[in-house]
Amino acid sequence: MRLDNIGDVIMTSPALRAIKENLPNCRLTLMASPGGAQAAALLPWVDEVLPWRVLWQDLGKLDFNPEREWELVKILQAGEFDAAIIFTSFSQSPHPAAFVCYLAGIPSRWGESKELGNGVLTLEVPAAPDEIHQVERNLRLIEAGGFEVSDRSLCIQIPETAQKEALSLLLGSNQDDNCQFPPYFLLNPWTSCQSRNYDS
Repeated sequence: MRLDNIGDVIMTSPALRAIKENLPNCRLTLMASPGGAQAAALLPWVDEVLPWRVLWQDLGKLDFNPEREWELVKILQAGEFDAAIIFTSFSQSPHPAAFVCYLAGIPSRWGESKELGNGVLTLEVPAAPDEIHQVERNLRLIEAGGFEVSDRSLCIQIPETAQKEALSLLLGSNQDDNCQFPPYFLLNPWTSCQSRNYDS
């Protein structure tokens, strides 16, 4: 579970890769926000995606709707998951997600926490210092559960169809596949989180 936006989901890539390397036959389902779920196409280790807006991440935006929350519990029950690994930032708690997983009967629930969960997490890793990079925070969690990590670098895989579409847009009306472009750099300085944006 990584219930935030695209960048947060991409930062799980080393952890997802390590999980697949350690358990190559596992089926890995990524539960993410609808926005974050769009990054799944870049993560070849993900077998299935469950997009969901959760109340505890959207406080003040989602209406109070207990039926929606019970629907999530039922969806997780139907998935018959063996474990839930709950990735969070330094300022988030894994306990709401862990409690939903507990209600759904998921037997193994991992998370890193600053507060005590009183058994909602089956593996409760003490919080790392706030300044630790999110990638390292994610890897620290799975390493505490016994996974070996051989590569700590971020990685995405651009689908071939997207590569062809981008090339087609760059070439425009020029049909010469041997056309060379000068090196260029594209910077998008905006995010949905204002604190990560560059000053205007």
